[in-house]
Amino acid sequence: CPVNRTNVALAPYGVSSLSMTKSDGGAFSLIGFQGAGSFNFNSFFWNPENIPDNIDVIGQLSGGGTVTQSFLINKTTGRNGALSFSDYVFNSGFTNLLSASFSSSGSAVSLFNGFAIDNINVAAVPEPETYTLLLAGLAAIGGIALRRKPY
Repeated sequence: CPVNRTNVALAPYGVSSLSMTKSDGGAFSLIGFQGAGSFNFNSFFWNPENIPDNIDVIGQLSGGGTVTQSFLINKTTGRNGALSFSDYVFNSGFTNLLSASFSSSGSAVSLFNGFAIDNINVAAVPEPETYTLLLAGLAAIGGIALRRKPY
């Protein structure tokens, strides 16, 4: 859903979710994102109880198990009924994930449990090979330092 020359992921209405994984199947960490509730421009339906209360995120950990976090949606609206995006930050449990699913909850009418997300901040989790190469490099430097004779 293009908005202001950027792509916004929009789960419009009803029971829906957006899922993400790393393209190579590796692990990643979530840092934060921008989000808003559903956009409802029909004035008959536009009232705070029809806007979802939360954006809910479930992360699948690479070692097994899940982590969850809910973010309270700002229900302040502009003149045209559009909701403003808010900045959200994940807690430290959202590291080493294989996938993450975004959904929303809390609307008085479940049909209106829509939401939008943008600017997802992701950090790659280094693969074990990266640590192995780092340690091998440090060991090589240490070995060279030990072989040098002091003058």
